[in-house]
Amino acid sequence: MRWVPLLLLLAGCGPRVLFRGEEPVFGAVFVVQQGSQRALRFGHPDAEDQSSGAQVIRVPQDRATATATYAFSSRTDVSATVLYTGAFDDRYFDSTMFTAVDARVNSAVVVNLAGRLGVTERVALFGRIDNLFDEQYEQIYGYGTAGLSAYAGVSMTL
Repeated sequence: MRWVPLLLLLAGCGPRVLFRGEEPVFGAVFVVQQGSQRALRFGHPDAEDQSSGAQVIRVPQDRATATATYAFSSRTDVSATVLYTGAFDDRYFDSTMFTAVDARVNSAVVVNLAGRLGVTERVALFGRIDNLFDEQYEQIYGYGTAGLSAYAGVSMTL
């Protein structure tokens, strides 16, 4: 495990924001069988508005990702990813009261799957399923996200 201290100052049109946090970075390769890999990542950011001292909206308290990949060959693999986003504060405009209203966005866990099948050295089929368990969650208060989604295609290397 390695701790990565993070200090970032964001300047722009709005108030000055100090973004600081400690992000432990986990990375491991477990060879249960040839081609098996696991990766973990966790972050606990601390974003503060320097003018008011308040927490910045839309910054989750915690974020975590866990990915497991298995490569059957150099051209064929499958992976599963679990994404966790902690709860966070947000603000929206209420058009009936003509004012900004504070809100809380709940935490969410989303599971994604992906796979690739090499047909030839230059052609591969790929597929992906996002939000496998059809989690109802928001990344911005009041704006839903896609439910269970599936994608497939063919890729060709020239």
